[in-house]
Amino acid sequence: MTSSDRFSEKLTTAQWSALRALVAGSDYAAAASVSGVSVRTVRRWRTLKWFRSELEAEQSRVMEASCLRLGNLTQKALSVLEDMMDDPEVAAGVRVRAAGLVIDAALRWKEVADLAARVENLERSLST
Repeated sequence: MTSSDRFSEKLTTAQWSALRALVAGSDYAAAASVSGVSVRTVRRWRTLKWFRSELEAEQSRVMEASCLRLGNLTQKALSVLEDMMDDPEVAAGVRVRAAGLVIDAALRWKEVADLAARVENLERSLST
């Protein structure tokens, strides 16, 4: 399956190119250049509901893939911090900073998990 197979058949090759460029953070001029159309055309496409829908869907897919990748890197990062904290040859200030980073990350994770649970409870109560 190619990347463009994931998208609605409404997208032309030029639209798909522009969409990918926009998702990657390009401005209208760069998106127009890579897709071989005018800036005005890219701006017009952005006003079309189905194009915006495809753009949002691809942005969501990219974000989800990025989050999965970050999740996988978290274990490595924690191992590095743990090694630094346990290594007596690492300067005390570096070990303290590593410990602080771990604590900060744990507190943020707890806060996000608590907020997610609260939102889930609110959604459940609204649906009944």
